[in-house]
Amino acid sequence: MSNQQPATNKKIRKSCGFFYSDKKYGYSNFFISSTSSVFVIKQEGNNFSLTIHHVFGNQEDTIVIKMLSNGKTRKVLSVLDGKLERRKDGLHITLWKKDFLDKVTYKFGKDKNEFIADEVLVSDSDNHHNIWIFDRDVSK
Repeated sequence: MSNQQPATNKKIRKSCGFFYSDKKYGYSNFFISSTSSVFVIKQEGNNFSLTIHHVFGNQEDTIVIKMLSNGKTRKVLSVLDGKLERRKDGLHITLWKKDFLDKVTYKFGKDKNEFIADEVLVSDSDNHHNIWIFDRDVSK
C-alpha cells in the first residue's frame, strides 16, 4: 500500500434527508460526476447501517453497509474486512483489504441534528481525507 498522505480536508454539508447535490456543494471529484447522492445513516443500539444511493444520469447504484458496534471483525460487502467500535470520541468504523484502508469516525456536531463523519481513505489508487457534515431530516 502506498505511504502517501491523504489529500487535504474537504468540507461538504449534507442536508434534506442526507441529499447531496454537486450543483450546491461541488467539492469531491466523485460527486461532480454524479447527479445526486442520498446517504441514510441509522443507529439503533449496537446496530449501525449506512445506505448510499448514487445517481449518475439515468443510472443508479446503492451500497449498503451493516455493522455491529461490538469491535469484532466481520466481512463487509463480501470483499472487505471491517469492524465498528464505540469510543469516547464517537463511533469508529475501519474497513480494509490488501492495499486498501478506510477509517471513519462518526460523531455528533453542534447538536443532535448535525452528524459528522471524518474519513481517511488510503489505497494504491486513491488517498483522501474528507469531513462529511450531515443534517438530520426533520421534515417528517
